[in-house]
Formats: sequence, structure tokens, C-alpha cells
Amino acid sequence: MKKIIYWVATVFLAASVSSCELDRDPEGKDFQQPYTSFVQTKQNRDGLYALLRNTENPRMHFYQELQSDMYCTTITDGNSLAPFVNWDLGILNDHGRADEDEVSGIAGYYFVYNRLNQQANAFVNNTEAALQNQVYKNSTEIANAKSFLAEGKVLQALAIWRLMDRFSFHESVTEVNSGAKDLGVILLKEYNPGYIGPRATKAQCYDYILSRLSEAIEVLPENRESVLYVSRDYAYALRARIYLALGEYGKAAADAKMVVDKYPLIGAADASEFENIYRSDANNPEIIFRGFASATLGSFTATTLNGAAPAGKDIKYNPSAVPFQWVVDLYENEDFRKSVYIAKVVKKDKGYLVNKFLEDKAYRDVQDKPNLKVGARYFSVAEVYLILVESALQTGDTPTAEKYLKALSKARGAEVSVVNMEALQAERTRELIGEGSRLRDMVRWSIPNNHDAFETQPGLEGFANTTPLKAQAPVGFYAYTWEFPQRDRQTNPQLIKNWPI
Repeated sequence: MKKIIYWVATVFLAASVSSCELDRDPEGKDFQQPYTSFVQTKQNRDGLYALLRNTENPRMHFYQELQSDMYCTTITDGNSLAPFVNWDLGILNDHGRADEDEVSGIAGYYFVYNRLNQQANAFVNNTEAALQNQVYKNSTEIANAKSFLAEGKVLQALAIWRLMDRFSFHESVTEVNSGAKDLGVILLKEYNPGYIGPRATKAQCYDYILSRLSEAIEVLPENRESVLYVSRDYAYALRARIYLALGEYGKAAADAKMVVDKYPLIGAADASEFENIYRSDANNPEIIFRGFASATLGSFTATTLNGAAPAGKDIKYNPSAVPFQWVVDLYENEDFRKSVYIAKVVKKDKGYLVNKFLEDKAYRDVQDKPNLKVGARYFSVAEVYLILVESALQTGDTPTAEKYLKALSKARGAEVSVVNMEALQAERTRELIGEGSRLRDMVRWSIPNNHDAFETQPGLEGFANTTPLKAQAPVGFYAYTWEFPQRDRQTNPQLIKNWPI
């Protein structure tokens, strides 16, 4: 916890004296007392969004993506990605860093979502106090402050759920450290970076997450002009994702239906048109919620999966991990995603890599020179389609499942003829590749990691490694859930570890 204490204390949420919007970096002091004006509240809100885009982005979700059954490493890896791909538990038991010099790996993931929760707590607590103190001058300020407060509650829920997703066991686990099976994470509801204490139960954590979302949904406006802010639609979509992970299929379907028809799927005649629209934050109609980004602020590179680097006016690829052949085979040749989400650009076009987060050209400094910058996207309606289809199949609503699975597939240039769980699993894997959902899906679907039985791409022989798993990963294996960082366990003796080793 010491690293969290240090870093939370140095994250600045607010406050230049001038007005500020989402196109600024957080600066100034970290206010941990009730706000004294609406301007101060808004500045802290803007800072919270700046923190969100540095937290909830693809770079934090590549780790679980690589730990799924979709990848093998390449000869260029140098043991950077191999611990996840090959399940090296000795390294994963204490992976990554979170200090003043580096935030990376499992320790980095644990840190950034704890930091987001701490700062969301501060914002919620301080805004609630300001409302009680009647700081706001008129009905407009009061209404906006209440909406901002609801946004903060959604981010509290997001932060705790992301921690639960990686550090709390699914009910199917078969062997764990004593006492850990029914535990969640440390559940902080206020700003308290020095807290030392035990983990809450899973039930307590999920009750809190879902109550925060429900409270926010009651307040957030039904329609929001900008996708740059938390909306009621995002709260519904996030809750649907969580209900799906919990196996609450009826509730997941109900929430998905509140959103699914409000955002059109990309309409494209071919893969090139699809790519142009999909990669553009400003023009992609499927985005429910995303972070502010420009060429100079809020954009970043996310090249872990494609190993891409600018080379003048071109792009060179040297990936450290590539998908197995079975992943490539999921995509029909007519599927637009076969040249956008994945791309045959490895070793002089001999093999495929995952290229989903290549570049939004709007963020280039020079228009004819790639810089590989993308923005943070927090939710797309395509995932809502998939949540609704799976939930409908699980509850026997076949017509709904057929309608939305066929619609999504058709919009991607492909075609689904049979609608069942196998078809849904394939479509979900095709659509969400690169986003870190596959490991969670494997647990929910009771799919073991059969890594050693999968074939590498034939065109990448000698480049793609055939290294076997260092630990077999059957259904229910404890390492589908991560261990808490060792430094946090040492600093907080009440933080019960997960793994039995």
C-alpha cells in the first residue's frame, strides 16, 4: 500500500484558477475537503476524467488479453509478454511495478484502479458535502452538481469492478488460499490512501458496485450530447457487462435493451470504409463513451499487440505475440475485421497480428506521417449487442439472439447462419479481440487454456514460438485470477493472498 499512498498523494485532480475543460491535464492541488464553489467542483470533475483516460485504456488490459488462449509469443519477445502467454506463475505471482519511476504489469493495474477509486471517492464525498453546505448558487448549479455526483458514483463502481474482475475468484475455482474464495477486494468508500485493512466479501463488493450504478442511473440525464462524459447509457452498459459476468442473464438483457438500439452500427460497403470509420473517434457511431483526445493531449500509443513503429510515412511491424491459427480461422475472408482488427502484415505479409489499436489519423502531428496515437474508448454498442445475444440465449429468448447476432455479423461484412452459444462465443471473440475480455469469457464459459494443442500460423514458422505452458490451466484453476502484488501484501498484513502457493 505504500506505493499507493505515495502516488495517490501526488495525483492532482484539480485546479487551476482559470476555467478548464476535458482538454487539459489535471494540475494544482488535490482538494480533500468540501468544494467551496461550482467552478471548483467542475475543475475537479475535469481532473477526474483526465485520470480516467490514463486508467481505463487498452494498455491496462493487454495483460489479461495475452493470458488467454489466443496467443503465442515470437522470437522478438525477450520474455516480456511470455510470463502471461505461457503462464509463468513464478513471475506472475509478483509481476510489474507501481512507483515513482514506472507503473506497469499486474502491480500497475492494481495501483491505477485503486487510484481511480480513491479519487472518485474524494470527488463524490466532497461534492456531497458541498451540496449539504448549500454551496451552489442556483438551481442550474445544483442540478449539474448532482449529475456530476452521479458520474463520480459510476467511476467508483467501475474502479472496484475492474479490481474484482482480476483479483476476486469466480465461483468455479477449485483450489485457493485458505479463506480467499469468498473474498472480494479492499472496499474503500472514502478518500483514505493510508488505509490498512481486510478485504471485503464478494457479496459486499458487488452490492456496493451495483448500488452505485443504480443510484447514478436515477440521476443521470437520459440523453447526453457528448460521448466524452459518463451517461445513463454508459451506466446501463457497464451494469449489463457486470451482470453478464455474474451470470445474471435476465438483468444483463434488461440493461442491454436500454441501450442497444440507440447507437447505430457502422454502415460500410467494404473493409476500407469500415476501417476509416472504426478508427476515427470523432466519426465512429458505435462509441457510447470515450475519453477526450487530441494530437497533444489524451491520445497515446497502444502497440503491445502489433509491435508497430512509425517509419517515415510507413509503419513497420515486429510483434512480440501473435494469434494462433484458430483465431485467424474465426474470420471469414469477407469479414471486414480480418484486415482491421487483425492484419496480415507480419514477416512480409506471411502472418497475422492483432491490429485493432493501430491509429486515429486525426491525432497525427503531420498528416502524411503516422504516429500511432489512439484515444481511450470505454464502451461500444457492439459489446452491448454481444451481451444481449448471450443473455438472450441463456434465458431462452432465441428470436432476440438471432436478431442482434445476425445484425452485428452482417454489419461486419460476414454472415451467421446458425445462432447458438458456439456462434456467440466465436462472434464475441472476433469482435472483442484485443480488449482483454477473453480470459473472463473463458472462465464464464468453462473453457480451459489448451494453449499447447493449438497450431501456430503456418506462415510464421521459425518466428512464432511453440513454448509450452509452464503451468497447465484447466477449468477452475486459481491463476485465472491474479495474485495481489507482493509489496501490497507485505505492507498490509490483513490483505489475504489468493493463490495457494
